[in-house]
Amino acid sequence: MHEAIAYYQKALVYNFQYADAYYNLGVAYGETGTLFKKTCRPGLHTNTSLCPGEFDKAVVSYELAIHFNPSCCEAYNNLGVIYKDRDNLERAIQCYLAALNVNPKFSQTLNNLGVVYTVQGKVKILSFTFSKKV
Repeated sequence: MHEAIAYYQKALVYNFQYADAYYNLGVAYGETGTLFKKTCRPGLHTNTSLCPGEFDKAVVSYELAIHFNPSCCEAYNNLGVIYKDRDNLERAIQCYLAALNVNPKFSQTLNNLGVVYTVQGKVKILSFTFSKKV
C-alpha cells in the first residue's frame, strides 16, 4: 500500500489538481489505517486517533478530491464512512447527502445513509429520503 501512496503522491507532483490521485490517496490511506487498526493489540492503542493516523490523511485527500472534482460522489461517500466510523453521524449524513446530490441513485451511499438513519432511529426520515431519491 505504501508503494501505491508514493505513486499517487508522485502523480500530484506533476499535476497538483489531479482529483483522481487525491481520491485514490484517500482510499489508500483509509486502507492503511484499517490494516494498522487490525494489527493493534488490545490495550496498546485505546484512542482511535493514535492507532489510524492515516484516517486524517484520508479525510484531507477526499476533501481535496472533492475540491478539484465536486462531482466525485465516491469521495463524499468514503468521507462519510470515515465520519460514521468515528461516531460523527451528523457529519457522515452531510457527506452522504452531498454524494446523493451528485448521484441520487448511488446505491452504496443510499445504503450507508440508511444504516446511519437506522442507528439514529430516524426511520421516517429514511423513508422520505429514500422515496425522494429513488
